[in-house]
Amino acid sequence: MPTAHQINLIQKDDFENSPLGKFLHWSITVGRWIVVFTDFIVILAFFSRFYFDTKLANLHDSIKQGQAIIEATADFEKTFLSLQKKIDQVKLILGNKFDSDDRVEFINGILPADVTLTAFTLTPNGLNLTGSALSESGISQFMKNLLSAKQIEKVNISGLTIGEKEEQKVISFTLSADWRKL
Repeated sequence: MPTAHQINLIQKDDFENSPLGKFLHWSITVGRWIVVFTDFIVILAFFSRFYFDTKLANLHDSIKQGQAIIEATADFEKTFLSLQKKIDQVKLILGNKFDSDDRVEFINGILPADVTLTAFTLTPNGLNLTGSALSESGISQFMKNLLSAKQIEKVNISGLTIGEKEEQKVISFTLSADWRKL
């Protein structure tokens, strides 16, 4: 029997062994891996989207819950801040408290018998007095008592008028005085 010969119709070329052939073979192989790797990254990005969408939805829900809580407590906060301001004002008033009874007794103690007060205002810093005297010696004695008192720092007379009331000479006065800081 005759032996079978194989005939190869494709001509052998040394192109695969040339530098350009080797480079093309390498680039096709590496390119295939780059495509596979890129597809892998795209698939990971696609699946990670589900995770991040869920996380974003949870964050939106928690923000809405926080807003609802803030809106629900807004009236309470306004009331609380209003009360806090009132408490601060009361603390300020109580902090500036002064002993008015002692000061009234002091003014009453230095007031001569013929001097009467028609208006009397006490403040933490001073006092304002409006009154009348039946004699010049009475008003003079009252001024002398005020100026020599250790509690009074300065006296300012803003009005002094002499007139008659029920056929009697009357001296009307208005004065202010500052308390001495102790």
